[in-house]
Amino acid sequence: MLPSNFKPKKNYKLARFGSDNDGGYLLDPDSVLKTEHLIAFGLGTDWNFEKNFFELNNRCKIYCFDFKINNNFWIKNMIKCIEKLILRKITFKSFKNQFLNNFEFRKFLKEKNIFLYERPIAKNKSCTDLDSVIKELNLNKNIFLKVDIEGSEYRILDEIITHQEKITGVVIEFHDIDLHKDKIKNFIDQFSLNLIHIHPNNVDYLCDNNDPVSLEMSFSKNPEIINDKEVKLPNILDQKNTEKNSDHELRFENN
Repeated sequence: MLPSNFKPKKNYKLARFGSDNDGGYLLDPDSVLKTEHLIAFGLGTDWNFEKNFFELNNRCKIYCFDFKINNNFWIKNMIKCIEKLILRKITFKSFKNQFLNNFEFRKFLKEKNIFLYERPIAKNKSCTDLDSVIKELNLNKNIFLKVDIEGSEYRILDEIITHQEKITGVVIEFHDIDLHKDKIKNFIDQFSLNLIHIHPNNVDYLCDNNDPVSLEMSFSKNPEIINDKEVKLPNILDQKNTEKNSDHELRFENN
């Protein structure tokens, strides 16, 4: 079972940002409107979260960090699409959609307030961390963090705590929950922002005790409370990360 502080205490105003299924997160929309700087750690090929964020608040600057997004990325991506088309693994319509998505992705990254950095995120000499990003960009307030860095999130949790007064909201995908449950529990206890939503990623499997291995959590500084009734999960806005698998049940201690 998951620690009791993994469950939001109240029902909050939420909106969905990002793709359907995998890549979408439930956030406090007011925290998005208050944001001046979105730091997106982890981008990959799905940029709909950043796109939706920018559509609601085009005054904010978006700093995307992903060491895999470079010129070779676009070339390899298109070669794979062409190979799949030749081998008839995808239809021409699907190929066309992927081509147009790549074009729109590159166009988005060239927007005035969008900045791409080809750097990995971690806490060592060869990587970028939150401390160095905030210092380099001279960010002092109203920062929103998106953290999806495949296990390296644990390396920057202390830095998030250090800078929490500057942060309007955070969405984090936590991996290997069975190995890091205490770290997450302590992070939530120390973090001044409210946990407003939790969602299991059903792409990953369950641990031996039937807890999800991966969890998505959303936090907000001053979220709007809808009511104090028992929080029902999944939320009506939630979607399974993949339709191929059944959804994972969330069980909490003392509940």
